[in-house]
Amino acid sequence: MSTVSAKPPRAASTILLLRDSVSTAGEIEVFMMVRHYEIDFNSGALVFPGGSVDKGDQEIIADPALYSGGEGLDAVTLSFRIAAIRETFEESGILLARPRGSKALVDARRAGEIEAAHRADLCDCKVSFLKVLTDNGMVLAVEDDGPGCSPDDLSRIAHRGVRLDEVTEGHGLGLSIAGSIASSYGAEMRFGRSQELGGFEVRVTFPAT
Repeated sequence: MSTVSAKPPRAASTILLLRDSVSTAGEIEVFMMVRHYEIDFNSGALVFPGGSVDKGDQEIIADPALYSGGEGLDAVTLSFRIAAIRETFEESGILLARPRGSKALVDARRAGEIEAAHRADLCDCKVSFLKVLTDNGMVLAVEDDGPGCSPDDLSRIAHRGVRLDEVTEGHGLGLSIAGSIASSYGAEMRFGRSQELGGFEVRVTFPAT
């Protein structure tokens, strides 16, 4: 019987972009993309933007002036967030960043100018994301400062059928299924509150190999 060596996992991240519906009150819209028809795997599928962490993301991490809201996060966590933002810009032109010194995200007009000037070269590896940010005075927005969950909710949120949001439709299965998948790989999934930002935190820890 032949055996196939397992490939080591590749660090990658994705991002969900949500907004209030512009047409239906009380609903949300989710940004998705269609995979290119020439891609071998799952061509034509609807996907969230995202991709692999690369060494250029580490260069951004080394300079805290290039991102806001990441204080207290370790390098691994930051690399996933920065990779998701970079991949989103590469794939769609959407830039989750702020002009240096501003608390507001870059406006659509300025983001469009940066996309037109740099996105093609970034995708062709002719310029780094670090240079795109520095040349345009941009700071990545990586913070997560939502309301989080109460201690009581944290203790029951992973139970099958439990839903904290009773306004929108759902079945309360998502986190339970995610926990089962993590467990099948020998990983542990824990819920908590971000010590730095106060929002809901999900931490999945895989055993050392």
